[in-house]
This record gives sequence, C-alpha cells and structure tokens, in this order.
Amino acid sequence: MIKSDSYNVNAPIGGFGNHVRTLLLLSDKFPLRFNNKIIANTFDKKLAIIKERCYPSDKTWHNWLYYEWQTREHFSMEILFSHHFEFIKNNKNKDAKIIALIINPELCYRCYLKLNSNLNNTPRDTFLKHIEESNRETFELSQQDSRILPLEASHIFSPTLDREFYISIIRWFDVEDRYETACELHETWYKLHIKSEQEFVQHINEFYGTVSPK
Repeated sequence: MIKSDSYNVNAPIGGFGNHVRTLLLLSDKFPLRFNNKIIANTFDKKLAIIKERCYPSDKTWHNWLYYEWQTREHFSMEILFSHHFEFIKNNKNKDAKIIALIINPELCYRCYLKLNSNLNNTPRDTFLKHIEESNRETFELSQQDSRILPLEASHIFSPTLDREFYISIIRWFDVEDRYETACELHETWYKLHIKSEQEFVQHINEFYGTVSPK
C-alpha cells in the first residue's frame, strides 16, 4: 500500500487540483479505494468508476462539489489532495513527490463562482488575493524544497489536454503514459465545465428574471 504522504497534489481553490489528481490515478500504480477497501485495481474497471463517479453526464453547477466530495477523501489514500500548504510543510517523507499548481486568479474565480457562488464565505477581492498568495507561496516553497514541482495550470482549461503539462506530471510521479485516455477524460471535464457555466447563467437569468422589482 502506498503511503498517503508519498504523492501529493496541491492547488488553490478552483485550481483544477482534483482533475489533475484524477488523471494521475489512471496509473496502475494507484488502486482505487473506498472505505479502506480496494474497489478497482485494473485499468478498465478503474476507468469505468472514474467516468461514473467523477465525470457523470449530469454533473453541473449545483452538484459539482457534491460529486467531488464523494471521492475526494477516498482518493487521498493514494494521492493526497489539498488546498493548504500545511500538508506540504508537515510532510516529513523525504521521498515524497509533490505537484503544486499555479493558476491565474481570475480563471479560478470564473471556474469556481458557478460551483460555490459565495466563494466559501469569502469576498471576491479576498478570494483573488488568496489565489495570488497561493501562487507566490508555491513558488517560494519550491525554491526551498526539491520534492515540489510547481506547474502553471491555467492553460489546461482547454478542450485538449496540454501534452507538455501531462508529461510533466506523469514523469514527476513516475507513472506510465496514458495520454490518449487522459485526453478523453480531460475533454469530458472541460465540456462539463462549459455546460455548467451555461446552465448556471441560464438558471440565474430565468430564476431572478421572474422576480418583479418592488
């Protein structure tokens, strides 16, 4: 069993960290566990579960985070995911591999607003400032800790998974290249984001458009 502190993905809120981790979980190195029990350790079965639980066709703005939390803690048994640098700072495993994502704050805001419109009870300007601080701390920590690979992730918000980015993450974790399958999942993820945006805007317009001003 892989130690939970051996592989880590860190990203700011709205910074695509869950998605990057899911792409890495395609590797044979990482079985899927739920409640401490392996439920998939073959590629085909694992892919079917990921499609069903992470990228279902009905995933949209109001249930996106619900679906993520169905798998988030379970997947952390293989690859720990966090938004907080304390997990990195407190990780005493000298052989750990850590991917820390850097992302444009406005893009984080765009992608997260539709999923959680109150931004975790955070004012918009404060939210953006937190992303900037996360980016800065990622860079500073990576200069001090050779276990950390800082990666700019803004450009992966695209229909096609950037090949260079993908190669960087799989080489850092020393896992096999499953780019073709990763591209399929990535395209699905991107389309779900766009669908969620459109459905969010439509819902808000329809819902509040029916409210008569007093």
